Amino acid sequence: VGNMTFSVSAGIDRKVKVSILRADGSVVSSAISSLLGATDRITVGGNSYYGAELVIPAPAEGEYQIKSEIL
Repeated sequence: VGNMTFSVSAGIDRKVKVSILRADGSVVSSAISSLLGATDRITVGGNSYYGAELVIPAPAEGEYQIKSEIL
């Protein structure tokens, strides 16, 4: 219920994408960042990385796969 937030790391001049997939591989929902720059930093476990936080609505109950990509 609600939203899911994903922290995805990549280098500058890249975009990141997160998708939620059904068992058959079809996409339930996805989110893509803008082009990452020097000020696009995320902190995970006390460490700082170039990346973005992407928010996707939580799917209905069931089993899903999470796919992250660097574009």
